[in-house]
Amino acid sequence: MKDLRILLDLDGTVAQNAGRRIAGQQFGIPIGEERAGESLIEILGLDRNQFWAWWHANETEIYGQASPLPGASEVLQGLKQAGAFIAVVTARRSTAGPVTTDWLQRYGIPFDTMVMDADNKVEIARYLALNAGFEDDPANALSLADLIPMALIHNNKNLGREILHPQIERLSGWTEALPWLHRLAAKIA
Repeated sequence: MKDLRILLDLDGTVAQNAGRRIAGQQFGIPIGEERAGESLIEILGLDRNQFWAWWHANETEIYGQASPLPGASEVLQGLKQAGAFIAVVTARRSTAGPVTTDWLQRYGIPFDTMVMDADNKVEIARYLALNAGFEDDPANALSLADLIPMALIHNNKNLGREILHPQIERLSGWTEALPWLHRLAAKIA
């Protein structure tokens, strides 16, 4: 595993941010599992500018109160102990750097470097010589899969979406990550 250089997305991949819960409280709108397929923008009835203004005003709470996805911390700690290089590559704005770093440390999620404002993850993966990745966004996974093998962590963002690419492995959760990584490590070594 020491030859693995991992790209690690955060929201929806390692962390379940608290945006829906906080929005529900602030706007007085019930946002339960029955609305999982709807975007938060649609639920709140805001235009994109209004939504992002609200999100950025609340990002410290949204990211700070996130829940780690089951098994992520343990798998990533094991990878780090085995010598893997872990690069957190996230679209979160750099202003969320301190709350993101605190959250990662609080939940014991190791990383060697973090790239914020990651609009072009392929370019970053190439620059950092990454050779495997974890993502939840189908578009990001597809673009990255032309460069490196990708694990697509199952969530509402990719639910029901057929993603066909020989370098993408769909994982229902972090418990399936180690077998996938062992197969990859054998190919890389």
